[in-house]
Amino acid sequence: MKKKTAKAGDSGKKKAVRKGAKGSGKGELSPMDRLEASIEAWLKERERNPPKTDYVLPTGEMLPVPAKLLTTEKDVLGMYDHLHEFCANSVAPGDFFYRAHAHPIDCLLMMYRCGCVSLKEMMDILRIPVQIRLLHERLFRQELLDRFPFHQFIIEFVVLLQFILRLHGRIVPKTQLPRRYCYCWHTFEVPPGKRPFPRDLIADSYELRLSRDKAFLSEWEKLRISIPAAKWAYCTYQDWLLVFDDQGSYDQRLTDSLLRGTCAAEGEGDSASASPEVTAMNEDLRAFCEKWALTHLGTSFEEDESEPPVVFRAERVEAMPKREKGSSFVNTLSPNGFEVRLPKYYGFDHMQRHLKEDFVQLKYAFDMVKKLRQRKAISEMPANKKKRLLRALRDALIRNGMPKGDAYRILKGLCFPIADSTMHGLGFDSSYVPSEFVDKRDEVVPVKMPEAFFGVVKATAKNRDDQEAALKVFSKFGVDVELHLCEMPGNRA
Repeated sequence: MKKKTAKAGDSGKKKAVRKGAKGSGKGELSPMDRLEASIEAWLKERERNPPKTDYVLPTGEMLPVPAKLLTTEKDVLGMYDHLHEFCANSVAPGDFFYRAHAHPIDCLLMMYRCGCVSLKEMMDILRIPVQIRLLHERLFRQELLDRFPFHQFIIEFVVLLQFILRLHGRIVPKTQLPRRYCYCWHTFEVPPGKRPFPRDLIADSYELRLSRDKAFLSEWEKLRISIPAAKWAYCTYQDWLLVFDDQGSYDQRLTDSLLRGTCAAEGEGDSASASPEVTAMNEDLRAFCEKWALTHLGTSFEEDESEPPVVFRAERVEAMPKREKGSSFVNTLSPNGFEVRLPKYYGFDHMQRHLKEDFVQLKYAFDMVKKLRQRKAISEMPANKKKRLLRALRDALIRNGMPKGDAYRILKGLCFPIADSTMHGLGFDSSYVPSEFVDKRDEVVPVKMPEAFFGVVKATAKNRDDQEAALKVFSKFGVDVELHLCEMPGNRA
């Protein structure tokens, strides 16, 4: 069979077809050609008529957004989406790995999705407005991302924005439950429980007590007089010091002038050109915050002579994952350990009394380690061994009077929330599980581990042999049996 040979001019004809020239065969563009053409047309139109906004100047300074445009959550998030391009950090590199860190709006939206920033705070940031782009350009440093846990810059940047709202007199209503971000949460992991953190009771009471402490107020007055600025804010995270004008708006020029000193050359970096006076001022600020266990300190923007013009935030208990040796970043899914920050105003007995309040991040870190240990044990276990252990546990539970549906939910909880099809593959049937324990995806809802452990111990209480066998099965699946026994009701100190 003869092959067709290309005639002269065929390549040119194909090229004409690709460009969509009329009268050239079928004359239809491929999907890729249509996409390229639409992108090219969009770029030309964008160059001819660039996007505009009334709320961000070319310098990056934000203007107030009218309250009537921010009445609902959809309005607020839509405005952030509109401002995304105009508030982009002009000096941050386009790094894929750290892309969420390199844009102030991405930082805010990430914390908002985790429930750590309220909708009212998101509104106030636009209405005041807090100069998020200018602040982000000053505070963002690529080297910060290489020395600390993955999300630390995002957390500390947004917490600073929330503190600036406090300087403006924006007080979070008592009806709004707080939620602090946990450094141990993984990038792609949904925050546990989707519920607010309880309040930091010890930290809140310390802040109230400190605001009335005469020694603290006396030292604060001396420090305030020594700072050559009327309105400022200091944060201990990276020695961030910001200066504001009389209206409480961030002033880049005054900040540069304060940090460089009067004898510094124009355009030099802060640390390279800081005068001895500036260095001494930074040391005084840090020493003051260390003495009184503070993370943030600043002067109030509200004129109220009845109150001392000081706003501060006390340190909180923090648990931070440690870096593995040889790793370029902290892997929170497999931490090498934890660094725990415990403020000095906490007492010896506070952890036991306030584990579910002030120490909630530490509790989450402990729970995460237990889950990781269990997950690793399950993933490394052969299917036939897993099936044998689960059957032995099921038979022991049914033998001691537990319904088959309850036993199935405990087995599934022991194996993490794996699909029912996997359980069926191991020879277990879920048809006898009551409908109230089946979710919208027709998956059986597993029993949480503490509840499952307590149920097994209670069901086998009258049969010591079955109980010991059941606990051995739990241990094989990576569950810390001794710890769960201590946490059971009636065994706690």
